[in-house]
Amino acid sequence: MNSLYSLGIYFASFILKIIALFSKKINAGVEGRRQTFTILKQHIAKTDKTFWFHCASLGEYEQGLPVFQELRKDFPNHKIVLTFFSPSWL
Repeated sequence: MNSLYSLGIYFASFILKIIALFSKKINAGVEGRRQTFTILKQHIAKTDKTFWFHCASLGEYEQGLPVFQELRKDFPNHKIVLTFFSPSWL
């Protein structure tokens, strides 16, 4: 079952890269995912105390914003990493 899941992810990734040639929004998502871990390694050390939140949409971000703001007040020395699934800003 695990290999079937991995094959599905590989296939979906391949299809998205093809679609990205024709869609600005899909291309932004593909490029963002490609760069994610490089950017994280540049800004977060293994010893940093970090909260990581993933929002599937801009609406989820807006709902979580009060939580993020309170965490910033309560834990000023922690880093907050916020990722999105969709480039809704395009």
